[in-house]
Amino acid sequence: MKRLFLSIVFLCGLLIAEPAWATTYYVNKSGSNRNSCATARSATDANAKLTINNAATCLSAGDTLIIGDGTYTELLLNIFPSGVNAGNPTIVRAENNLGVRINGGDGGGTRIKNYKK
Repeated sequence: MKRLFLSIVFLCGLLIAEPAWATTYYVNKSGSNRNSCATARSATDANAKLTINNAATCLSAGDTLIIGDGTYTELLLNIFPSGVNAGNPTIVRAENNLGVRINGGDGGGTRIKNYKK
């Protein structure tokens, strides 16, 4: 009976754990679009991508994109992949609460906290 219980607990853990293929990428105003996707996995500011659009090319379903503080003048249209399922979405979020502003070039802007697709 103890074995059965431990097996069930282990299987439940597998179902809710983040998949091995999920990766976190970083965008920061100190970054560079010359940085590779592999380099942009590091939270170090200089290793990040410079633009959200460029970093989005690294994303696969279920990945996370963390955006550093600043204003990003970019038009973001259908650039993020859909999540694997509702329990494992692709996540785009600000590194700090309300520290990111997306300005699509029209003078307006949107603050980003957390976006799931």
